[in-house]
Amino acid sequence: MQLQKFTTPFPRIVIWAALCALVLSFGYSFYYHDRPRVDARAYDTIAQNLASGYGYVEDRALALTPEKDDGIIRVGPGYEFFLAGVYTIFGYHIQFAWMLQAVLRALSVLVVFLLARALFSEDDRIAKIAAWVFALSPDLIVISGLLLTETLFIFLTLLAVLCSVWALDRGRKMALLSGLVWALAILTRPVAIVPLIIVTGLLLLSQQWKKVVLVLLPPILIVGSWSYIMSHRYGSFVLTTTAGGYDLWVGNNLGATGGFAKTPEIQALRDVTHSVELEKIAKREYWAYLTTHPVDFALLQIKKTTLYFSMIRPTGFWTHLMGRPIDRLVTASLSALWTCVVFVLGIWGLLSFALQRRDKAYWLVALITLAQPASVIPIIVETRYRYVLYPLLVIFVSAICIEARKGNASRKALVSTILFLGLCTAGDIYFHLPDILEKMNTIFAFLK
Repeated sequence: MQLQKFTTPFPRIVIWAALCALVLSFGYSFYYHDRPRVDARAYDTIAQNLASGYGYVEDRALALTPEKDDGIIRVGPGYEFFLAGVYTIFGYHIQFAWMLQAVLRALSVLVVFLLARALFSEDDRIAKIAAWVFALSPDLIVISGLLLTETLFIFLTLLAVLCSVWALDRGRKMALLSGLVWALAILTRPVAIVPLIIVTGLLLLSQQWKKVVLVLLPPILIVGSWSYIMSHRYGSFVLTTTAGGYDLWVGNNLGATGGFAKTPEIQALRDVTHSVELEKIAKREYWAYLTTHPVDFALLQIKKTTLYFSMIRPTGFWTHLMGRPIDRLVTASLSALWTCVVFVLGIWGLLSFALQRRDKAYWLVALITLAQPASVIPIIVETRYRYVLYPLLVIFVSAICIEARKGNASRKALVSTILFLGLCTAGDIYFHLPDILEKMNTIFAFLK
């Protein structure tokens, strides 16, 4: 009997892109072998405690009195449960976490391909280019070697967006699956609530009432269950974590830089106050700042916008690269080049196609893309918070490359893009010149 040949919906070139992402991410992780630090150490500790039966606590000595533990301030719990699952199955071996994150990177490449194909089905080259541009992202290769939430969150967000696009024109099961993935994304990073609202709004405008219910049902049940457990534990409402209110205050006060730089007063209070109580204080202080210093608040949002869209903010300042000046220079250079290309071409493509496309799928993805900076800038801006924007932008990068070759790309959109990014970069230099010079000195110190 002749065996049936195995086929996949992915062209061979896309499979190679996924394998390339897998090998690069896996190889990077094992080459640098970074140990968990700061947030990564906290996620790792909570995951170990979960896997060992101590529950969701950062300090296992408080396992019997979890309401005293302050692990709830860590972003989660999705990533912590992901790590706990790895440690439960394989034992405490970080290498397996790196391996699975490399697999998530490869799977994300495939999802990017499917998402680009769903938006631009008229030319398969667009989806193929998008897969390769995403696979070769220096920033995402680096982050996959660290025990941080980004790799899992990017995969879940991309998958949720793809399922949501399919849910627009397919059956109700796809809407339910979309809601399930959005629920997992929200548990990983709560900013995923914003694109979920966009999906729900678009379905409401289309009067697909049953799909709205099916999309919202999993988040209500899953996120709601976690919220109920944590709110009951701490005697105060907690949606997923207490990080949101705290970050809101750190990113918005009279001494704020826009990044995660705590004032001495905030740090002193953090050292002696449980985060549940600290979140209440933080929200009060945030609203007091907003209402009593509205001009300063507005100026700070402009500063954060310039920081987010600045094209001179590459990655490369991770702790594991501090003792490797050549590696740091190469990483920062590749990141800067890749970021400039993706920002310029991606935003150009997003604007250019906004003048042409009228289909719901395009606008769903376009609005979710715009939601990434919109959901981060009002809170706090760090370079790695841009990472989830990149895989969405690469779709428009590849599309505009094809359109530009045909002579169909909008020149007005290109001029607008260059003007916007140029102003943001100039603003970043104006507002944050000492910080920029310090980072440049760090990169080129070995040449002196």
